[in-house]
Amino acid sequence: MSFDDDDRLQAICDEIVATREQMSEELGRWLGRMQNDTLAVETRIFPASNVISRAYRAIAGAIEVTNLSTTTTITVVASGPDDAPPGQGTGVYVVPPASTRTIALASHNVTLYGTHDQYVSFQVFAAGISPTA
Repeated sequence: MSFDDDDRLQAICDEIVATREQMSEELGRWLGRMQNDTLAVETRIFPASNVISRAYRAIAGAIEVTNLSTTTTITVVASGPDDAPPGQGTGVYVVPPASTRTIALASHNVTLYGTHDQYVSFQVFAAGISPTA
């Protein structure tokens, strides 16, 4: 390959990368995602069923949950609702009382299990969380 061929190949690769980034951004908008990757921001009171469940067209990458109770936990599950919260397993995270946690999801569905009349605030993001050292 000549120097000119290498330059052309690099230009083609650069264009492919730029096109892919633009398509990903446009697809996110088409799926209802905001520019900042936020799918939802909510504060809710748990109903008598003790379950709050959401389904998104785009994959939810992460959720930040603030447990506003000082006495009870909230169980977050990366799936649809069930009769009772799972105690452990893949895709299950327990948020302690009076705390905020950011949890990786990688799911179209998220379910929160709490206690009737308990407050919870949460934000759901299309992007996942970044690891920190």
